[in-house]
Amino acid sequence: MRAVKTGVAKPHNARLTLLCLVLAMIFLWLISDFAPRQYLKQQEKMPLNTTQITVSSNPDATLIVRRATSTAVVDTTGMSAKEAKKAASRVAITTQTTITRPQNNDMGPYLAILDNSQAQLKYRLPVLEATATSTIGFKDKPSVSSPHPVVRDGLEWIFPANTAQQTYLFYDPIAQVSMPLDYAGKTKIHDLNAFVFAQEIAPMELTLPGLTPGTKYGVNREVVVEPKSGLIINISEKVQVMRGNEAVVDTALEWDEKTQTTQAMQAGKIIVRGQFLAAWSWLCRLAFIMLLAGVIREIRVLLKGAKINA
Repeated sequence: MRAVKTGVAKPHNARLTLLCLVLAMIFLWLISDFAPRQYLKQQEKMPLNTTQITVSSNPDATLIVRRATSTAVVDTTGMSAKEAKKAASRVAITTQTTITRPQNNDMGPYLAILDNSQAQLKYRLPVLEATATSTIGFKDKPSVSSPHPVVRDGLEWIFPANTAQQTYLFYDPIAQVSMPLDYAGKTKIHDLNAFVFAQEIAPMELTLPGLTPGTKYGVNREVVVEPKSGLIINISEKVQVMRGNEAVVDTALEWDEKTQTTQAMQAGKIIVRGQFLAAWSWLCRLAFIMLLAGVIREIRVLLKGAKINA
């Protein structure tokens, strides 16, 4: 007769399986919760080494071009460790505002303003210290710089991520002041859900160097913000400049289509990345639950084996 081979099945190593499942759960937690959370924190910070160019125009060919650039405050020469850490938490903002309007067939810059300020890297809010300076120049007149830094407490070219339905201070480069910008409702722009904010600056006398004394400036401004990214999608303004009883400027301006489209595309990319991370996190958590069920099963196997061996 032919001999029949008999074998013994390898015992189930519940301890090893349990260890592998726990390690897999830790890995899933890292890629489903910790990593996305850290990524979103980075996205909420003030963008570094970026330049935003916006163009406001109207049918009368008046143009307001703003170029905002953000860079790290890297010059820490002579700073203590504490001061260097403080500088690393800030962003230097340089904003160039150029106003061009037709006058005697001359379309050269009429007014140029260079603003320098600092913002908090983490929250995108202004640094409430005397760090802001301005240089202002009118056509055919020498530029004049502010004698000393001042505190600037208004937002300029970007809002905090996850923008709230509240009042913010918003800086006006012409008036050189920050005034309340009130939440005014919701709207849809370029297929994006957005918040609308409104600001009214009643006619006030300008104190810009080189400007004729008694010149008054007022503006009604509407700012449309995509709240998740904090990016401004559009700004529309009704501007009036009075000299005595004469309206030197009385016009309506709005960001041009290219500016709005560019801003909307950037905001859209941020929204899509957030949606992808949310879906990815959900799938990983589902896998986490399945692994947890496996862990519970292996613990039962261990407990059952312990009872048999007792």
